[in-house]
Amino acid sequence: MSADGRQPQPPSAGHSPYPAVVSPDAPLQGTATLQVLSAGYLGQRFASTVTFVRDGATLIVVNPGMVADIESILRPLRNLGLRPAAVTDIVLLTTRPAHIVNAGLFPRARLHDATAVYQNDTKARRPADGVLISPSVRLIQTPGDRPDDLTVLVATPSGIVALTHLWRSRSDGAERPPDGDPGALRKARTRVLGVASRIVPAHGAPFRAGPDTSV
Repeated sequence: MSADGRQPQPPSAGHSPYPAVVSPDAPLQGTATLQVLSAGYLGQRFASTVTFVRDGATLIVVNPGMVADIESILRPLRNLGLRPAAVTDIVLLTTRPAHIVNAGLFPRARLHDATAVYQNDTKARRPADGVLISPSVRLIQTPGDRPDDLTVLVATPSGIVALTHLWRSRSDGAERPPDGDPGALRKARTRVLGVASRIVPAHGAPFRAGPDTSV
């Protein structure tokens, strides 16, 4: 439990708010909205795709990693009328330093990784797979590059969006990861594609999932 008494909801078999989606991974409701704060890229320089999710009073920043300038994260939040201290939750898609360096911008947020929730001087251990941060936002563990990588499933009025490190960008092929487990990667990608209609990759622009999406 966090310092303010809040804690993630336990995993639930639940039901999908979308009749065409039959998966226990689907969040329970479909009321969230999301906005990419800073689009990532790869090359000689690289940056993370940082995304903001709102579901009622739950305000989440996902993948607060390297960016060219922290204003590329903070300015879009200000345009939404939000201060960094208003953010309630941070989710790390992976625990590599390049993906967490800007988590400290949000001083009051709970921080979620695959094994625990952190806030101030408290740590509450729990497996993240299946946890509901809010009724429309579920965490699932999706190993591929690393065993503890997470995907965030965000149920919006127009469908379920996956925020994930399983794809770095739309152009990712099936040969990844060079240092991970290709079999685990295919299994995790297949799991995500069974529930999500759009993908927000860790280092690229969002894209619609379809038959040509690599597994």
